[in-house]
Amino acid sequence: MKLLTDKNILRLFSLCFLLFALLLGAALLAPRSFRSDFEALLLRHDAEIAGSLLSAGVDPLVISGAFTDGKTEAATQSGRRLLQSIGYRSGNLAAVLPALLENERKYRIVFSGLIFLLGAVLFWVFRRYLVNRQRLIEKADAAVQAFMNGELDSRLESEEEGSLSKLFSSVNGLATMLTAHVEAERASKGFLKQTMADISHQLRTPLSALKMCNEIIQEESGNPVTVRDFSAKAAAALDQMERLIQNLLKLTRFDAGTVVFEKKKISVRDLLHEVLPVFEVRLEKEQKQILLDGPADAELLCDRTWLAEAIANLIKNALDHLPAGGLVLITWEETPLTLKLSVQDNGEGIHPEDIHHIFKRFFRSRFSHDNQGIGLGLPLVKTIVEAHQGAVSVVSTPGEGSIFTLDFLKS
Repeated sequence: MKLLTDKNILRLFSLCFLLFALLLGAALLAPRSFRSDFEALLLRHDAEIAGSLLSAGVDPLVISGAFTDGKTEAATQSGRRLLQSIGYRSGNLAAVLPALLENERKYRIVFSGLIFLLGAVLFWVFRRYLVNRQRLIEKADAAVQAFMNGELDSRLESEEEGSLSKLFSSVNGLATMLTAHVEAERASKGFLKQTMADISHQLRTPLSALKMCNEIIQEESGNPVTVRDFSAKAAAALDQMERLIQNLLKLTRFDAGTVVFEKKKISVRDLLHEVLPVFEVRLEKEQKQILLDGPADAELLCDRTWLAEAIANLIKNALDHLPAGGLVLITWEETPLTLKLSVQDNGEGIHPEDIHHIFKRFFRSRFSHDNQGIGLGLPLVKTIVEAHQGAVSVVSTPGEGSIFTLDFLKS
């Protein structure tokens, strides 16, 4: 019955059913026509016999009795033998009764005409059905060819119900998926192209610095002060290149889906105490301070190494934008459902124009005074936090500082 949901097939079945009904009606009416013709033929034959007998002088009462009185089997057999003697036998009546041949020809013409008409109608019906199907298939083929030639908006018409429309709808779904893959591929190529350009740009500066420092050190090899100063600058350029490459490798691992987290419940305070020693020398040198404030028993299910990486990047970002004597305050608090960790600084803050772009890779603000940033720290933070099913947000006021907040669902 699913075939009948196709309108073309439904029309075909409807026409065939109508033809069947007409044939059935004709079959029901044909016996009546046969009976009428047979009665006329029989009456004519009997009239001819009665007339011949009357002409021969047979008594009318005897003739009428032959047609109306009951007949015995013996009389019937005697009559059959008499008729057979003059050629009246089965298979030979047409020779002695020409009217039978006329009726045969009549019905042969009538039934031949009906069969021809039925064949013509069926031929027209099936031809129309096949022509409509062929048109649909040709339109579908044209749409598929157009799609293959680059017209990604090309689709098959599949508004009607039916198996063919379902097939067209499935093809349209496949085309949509392929279009999405093509667009994703284009976006991926565009992203790769932009990333390569950004990497080239980011490497150009430290490489130029290294080259310059090396030339100066070679020229001033006899001047210890100059050699020491430019060796330090070369080391800084190498550190910048190392951070760039390391962060790129980490982000690439996330993009490739090769990072496997080893999650365990750990103390938030213990995690922070593991991160802070990295910044001790810098804090003393730059006269900056980091304070911790939060419940000692707070725990979080996470990958210790990767979450420490994210927090370290937030702390480094805060220190990069702090003046001497500045403060970084790290707080955390628990609710029945979440754990919230915030990194707050009283530095230069983020310009409103940049607030929606700081998590983009290689983004560098034209308002920032940080010349050492490479624009990968915050994107890495966002990637790590979201991989933990968390969220990162920022609130900032220029000249007053920024607050980066990490929200995690508690397991």
